[in-house]
Amino acid sequence: MVDSSIENYIDEYLLIIDEHLSELGVPIYDRFLRASHLFVKYFVVTTSVGSKEDFLASKGFSECIIPLVKNWYDKYYELLAENPKSFILQGLITIREQPTLLNFPSSISIVEEEGKSAWLKFVDHLDNSENIQEMIQGRNILLNKLEEPHKANVENQISIVISRLRSISLNLNVLKIDEKTRKMAKSIVGHFEKATIDIVSYDSERVATACWEIHLAIEKVFKVYLMQKTGNFKLIHVLKDLYKLAVKETDIEFVGVDRELVNSLPKNAISLRYAESTITTMDAVDFYNKGLLIVHAVSDNLDREHDFANSSILFNKPAWAK
Repeated sequence: MVDSSIENYIDEYLLIIDEHLSELGVPIYDRFLRASHLFVKYFVVTTSVGSKEDFLASKGFSECIIPLVKNWYDKYYELLAENPKSFILQGLITIREQPTLLNFPSSISIVEEEGKSAWLKFVDHLDNSENIQEMIQGRNILLNKLEEPHKANVENQISIVISRLRSISLNLNVLKIDEKTRKMAKSIVGHFEKATIDIVSYDSERVATACWEIHLAIEKVFKVYLMQKTGNFKLIHVLKDLYKLAVKETDIEFVGVDRELVNSLPKNAISLRYAESTITTMDAVDFYNKGLLIVHAVSDNLDREHDFANSSILFNKPAWAK
């Protein structure tokens, strides 16, 4: 006998739906919305608002069904139901020539109405509303305790790294490109983040392998660019050759990037990949900064379906959000 309450009715079928989503390999955190739609699709016969499609677009679905399904997942799986994905970017700076980790959001949120709505700003720079002191990780370094010119130098580094990483992240989204190349593009920022973590470890072997990550980021952005502009790219790994191809095939100059810069990059990336050779920490930091510059300049010339840079979207807080 089905309980008359909608909550108990939903609970009765969610185990079946969840088992199906588990067999499909859907991560737990990503199931509640899919489960809500599947419940309506397979277990709702008719509604007073019209068709099932009408119901899915109604407040009854967004403010009743989804919150109940979300609540079931939160109770059943507890912390495993939380989204593990992070929208935090990680950058690298130096303070008195010591590599230091930065954590900062890829976009910023500004409350419009407390508990009800907020603006999401897709900034490509360090916003005036942000506190850079809170971004410094791993060490209790107070910027206001630094003497000049060290303080100004650190603040300048933070502004540059944040601007470049945010711009790269925005540039590499919603590209006009095939799905395979789109996936390659979306992996580029991750290489910089892996390199950052390795460099701030102060472990010589990890500092060496960080350079391979930076090499991959540069290699991939050239290949994404060539694929979008020419329809193909050569299966090569030498950065100076990829740079020459990009310039030759599209007759373009990337801002701040020239042959001298590209030729100055480490040429032993493969041996660094296996930590068979070493590189000083500051040389690795220099490679990181040059890599950011190159990837930023190349990605700035990619064609995108939409340009979200410095745009803002007002979101209402969904009924199922706690």
